[in-house]
Amino acid sequence: MASQEQKIASSPGYRTPPRVLRRLSAGNVVYEAPATPHGDWDRFSIRNIGLAVQRRMAEEFQGDSQSIRRASRTEVSRVLGIGSRLRKTEDRAFEDLALVLALIPDLGEWNPQEKEEVIQIIRAKSSADESRYARLLQRQAKLRAALVRLGEASATIS
Repeated sequence: MASQEQKIASSPGYRTPPRVLRRLSAGNVVYEAPATPHGDWDRFSIRNIGLAVQRRMAEEFQGDSQSIRRASRTEVSRVLGIGSRLRKTEDRAFEDLALVLALIPDLGEWNPQEKEEVIQIIRAKSSADESRYARLLQRQAKLRAALVRLGEASATIS
């Protein structure tokens, strides 16, 4: 990719050959928005977050997926102060995201505005159009950084 970026930058009319595009499309692509730290996602893999949830489920819940879901939901709901503020359509997105949010060790220490922003992200995640979700997640630097840390290969559960 770096080689192609150099060629494009040095030759405005340059077009990447189809065979190179096929090779590039076989890998992951991450868009780094302007004004965000460059390279944050270089060591990130969504798989690592899934593995962290699985480790927690095995270690704390004897592999019981319903137990970890209930516990994560209860814990994150208490920490964020959600209570019954979510609509039914938002509930499934919350339950899924709670599994990951419960892995953030300092979530309870976030200020009220940061917690409210997480609730807005949960609401946006339940929408048919995920563009608002992506924009809100991009703007919430603390959550974004926590997700990047969880997705790094060396991430561990605290």
